[in-house]
Amino acid sequence: MISGIPTASDLHRTAINWMNLAWSSTIECLNEVREWREYQEEREANPVGLPSRVETLIKAQRFRITNAVSLLQQSLELFLKAKVAEVSPFFLISGDPRAWPKPDKNNVLDFSEFRTVDAVDLVKLVNTVSKEALPEKFVEQYNKLRIDRNKIVHLDTGNMVFESTVVLLQILGAHAALFPGQNWQRFRQENFTPKSTHEDDEYELDYSYDSYLTEIAIMLENLQPAQLKAFLGYTKGGRRVDCPNCENLTTKHYAGGRQYAQINKDKSIYCIACTTNFADMESLEKFREIV
Repeated sequence: MISGIPTASDLHRTAINWMNLAWSSTIECLNEVREWREYQEEREANPVGLPSRVETLIKAQRFRITNAVSLLQQSLELFLKAKVAEVSPFFLISGDPRAWPKPDKNNVLDFSEFRTVDAVDLVKLVNTVSKEALPEKFVEQYNKLRIDRNKIVHLDTGNMVFESTVVLLQILGAHAALFPGQNWQRFRQENFTPKSTHEDDEYELDYSYDSYLTEIAIMLENLQPAQLKAFLGYTKGGRRVDCPNCENLTTKHYAGGRQYAQINKDKSIYCIACTTNFADMESLEKFREIV
């Protein structure tokens, strides 16, 4: 008897978690660079200590980027395994049956003891057993990521941003292919790990949305206009105003901006962060003083 048989839902959930971990690791890298630049501006008049700080920063971020790429690659592998498991998890078992591990004395064999299909063969396996073939763009990205996994270039503060941005786009592209019809913002908010409250808070507070808005700010700073339009629905250069919904979702400690609501040509207002569309008169009344 085989025990511990993975289910499609378990594999899918783990894949989602690892994709979000990859995203968080990459965002942390870009946020570190962001803070370093602020520090650099403060020390321009007296740059003592900057070189050593930069060296430390680069070493830490190289690890983060490499880790993010690894997590993303494993995440995509699990997404593919989940698709196979929807048909039958036993398709994931690889090798000649004569070489399979033997059951224990109670005739029980855990699924994890089997050798499973190699990553390079997963796309072919999915396309063979599933009703629908994988999107070609996803296949190209999956194969490229698998090959480039260990090819993170030598980093300095310039290409560190470039490498991190590339990973962000890989994650966004993979999400778009795997979850057609779902915007990234909703996916990220649904899978955001709750942040700890400050120890001195009188009441427990969830800082997740504060951190989420920081991520939106980092995306706006590092992605190109066409990429922002494709993944966030954001029109660069358009007028932005404070979103009252975002204001309600952030804590009293949040010091960043909330100007993520954009005015459309039809006078409706859409927030690219919380994805709220303010179109009716009652909703638009919230913006009466600023529009």
